[in-house]
Order: sequence, then structure tokens, then C-alpha cells
Amino acid sequence: MTLAIHLSIVVTTPALYSVISRNCLWVALVLNLALPGAATAQASAPDDVPTLVAKARADSNDPIAHFALAVAYLEKKQYAEGEAALHEAIAIDPQFAPGYFYLSAIPRKRSVHRILANWRGMPVAITVIGDDSVARESRRLAHVAFLLNPMLDLGRPTRWEIPLAWAGGTAQAMDDFREGRFQQAYDRLTDLMARSSGKSDSVAAMFIWYHALSAAHLSLFDIAIKDVDRLRLRAEHNASLQMAFARTPRSADDYTFVVAFVQQIAGHREDAIQAYQELLERNIGVYTAHIRLAEIHEQQQDWPLAVEERQRAVATNPEDPSLVFDLGATLQRAGRNAEAVPELSRSIELNPRETLAYYALGVADLALGRSAEARVALQQFIALAPSRYQSQIFDAKWRLAQSP
Repeated sequence: MTLAIHLSIVVTTPALYSVISRNCLWVALVLNLALPGAATAQASAPDDVPTLVAKARADSNDPIAHFALAVAYLEKKQYAEGEAALHEAIAIDPQFAPGYFYLSAIPRKRSVHRILANWRGMPVAITVIGDDSVARESRRLAHVAFLLNPMLDLGRPTRWEIPLAWAGGTAQAMDDFREGRFQQAYDRLTDLMARSSGKSDSVAAMFIWYHALSAAHLSLFDIAIKDVDRLRLRAEHNASLQMAFARTPRSADDYTFVVAFVQQIAGHREDAIQAYQELLERNIGVYTAHIRLAEIHEQQQDWPLAVEERQRAVATNPEDPSLVFDLGATLQRAGRNAEAVPELSRSIELNPRETLAYYALGVADLALGRSAEARVALQQFIALAPSRYQSQIFDAKWRLAQSP
């Protein structure tokens, strides 16, 4: 007998997230807000809603400020207000994975109606719960979050199935995981996997996934990669697996992406590059694989390849203005300022709330001797930038003081 369970939201620790996030400055706050228990046990009491509203107004171009406000609203079950704040966050930064993740989990009204039918001569009433646009939009948002950061939560909103006999141990392991007690979660899941081992498909897919996540939180990256690769192989043979709990909720390509992602976190750059490239050979639509490849090439200061991957990301997902900014910023860091200026200018036209674009544009203009243009861009950055960009604001002011 199996038990189908729904899992709560689970978010990664800063050690996992900050390595490859687009903007590491907001990582710690996101995780402190999103992960209960041990991760926040020593944090100060969260601000109340009026305080967070004031902060969001003061830092209106800061996705973190809007996300913090959204979490406060959601905790009070003010879903409409929380949803609006989350939309503000992703409007500022379309690569803000937690925003999509939380949006996918907000309870929404679904169409519910009853119909009368006849079954073997008896009248029956059947309750029909609509699985139309609401459910499809929730799945779409969850998939966007997954593409941006697959470590946020692979389980929601899929139903995981486990043997009923393991329900107690599973509940304890998941409690540990949600409370940030990753060593305890890892130990419990290791025990559950050992107890259920036998044939290759006798271990519940849920155990393997959260064992992988726990291992990654503990920097046991080789174990995490082995676990996820095991799920990838399972996914290739899902249809032939006899036990429902052995089947995986994602495709083999999805798990290949996770393997590459963890390889990148672990610093196994060549293995990560190979995995991303293999994925793109099978599925050219995974634009975030180009983002990750660009990050790796930038770390290696291989600027031509980094720029090439940024261009491919834009070509794959041209509606995302953040990708245009990423391309311009990479060109600027590569010293290709003449090419950077039009891309950064275009990113500002597409999304004027991405304040770092003004900063990068000003730096590029100065490098090209365009003092007047640089002054305008840097002054705009200072006026619009979130308060947490203190180091960039200081640098912008210094550059203005030094420019003719």
C-alpha cells in the first residue's frame, strides 16, 4: 500500500544558492525568510507588514524588499497582496527564482462544480475540480523556478508516493529537512534507503531526491550527484517501473540539468560544461543552461565563450530583458565596451528597473571617453539603486568625482 503526500515549500541554503545566483546580494535574506526552523532560529524577529511596506516603497527597485513583503502577506494568508508583491519582484528581476516559486504555490480559487450522473441505475453526484488555466499557470511558474534554480524544490506540486509502512520515518526526515536540520534528514533518509533497498527500483524516488538535497546542503556533492544521476536513469525507464513510488516526477533531461547544476556548485567545471552541453544537444530550449555555461566561462575568464553563451541565451528566450542585461554586463566586464553600450541601453529600455544596467552603462561609457553619457547613467543609477548596493553607489560617486 502506498501513501501519496504533498510536500511543503523547501528552499536551499545560501551555500548552494549564492554560488551561481545572478545577484548574490539578495540570497541571504531570501533564504532567511523562506526557510523556517534552524535557518532562522538565531535571526531577529521579522518586520511587521507596515514596516515592510515602507521598506518596499523606499527601495522600490529592490526585488528583495518586495519579496520580503510578499512573504509577510502570505504568512497572514493575504494572498492577493502577496501575489502582487511577488509580481513586483520578478518584474524587477525576471531571474528571481524564489518569486516564481512562491507564486506557483499560492492557493488560488479553482472551478468547482457538481454534475449528476447515473451509475448502474443509481443517481450519483460527482464533484468536478477544474484543472484548467489555474493549474497550468501554477505548473508553468514552478517550471520557470526550476529552470532558474532546480534546488528550490523538485517535489512541489507533484504528488510523491511512498509505502505506507515508511510514512512515520519519512515525516520525521521531512520535518528535519524543512527545519534546516540537514544532517539529521540525511541520516534518516540514508536509513530509509538502506531499509528499502533490494531491487534497483525498490527505493522510493522521494527518498533519493531529498537525500540528494540534504547531501548538497552538507557539501557532499559527489553523493548528491550520484543520487540525482540515479533518478535520471530511473526517469528513462519510468513506464516500465512496477512500483509507483519508484517513478520519478521529472524527465531525464530535468535531472541532467540538476546534475550539471550540482557539478557547477561543486566546482567541477568541466563535468558541468559537458552535462549542460549534452542537455542542450537534446533540448535547445533550456535557456538557463546557456546562463550557467556563461557563468562558468566568466569564472575562467574565457570571455569569447562567455559572450557566445549570453547571446545564445538571448536568442533562446528573447522576451526576457534580464538576459539582454547579462549580455551587456558580460561584454562590459570583457572590456568590449563599444559592444556593451547598445546592449545595456536596450536592456534599460526593456526594463528600466534593473538599476545595475545604469551602473554598467556608465562604466562602459567612461571607458569609451563618453563622459557626458557616463555622468547621466551613473547619476540615474545613484538615484534609482536599492540601498543595499552601497559598494556600487560609492564607486559610482567616486567615478563621477573623477570624471571631467
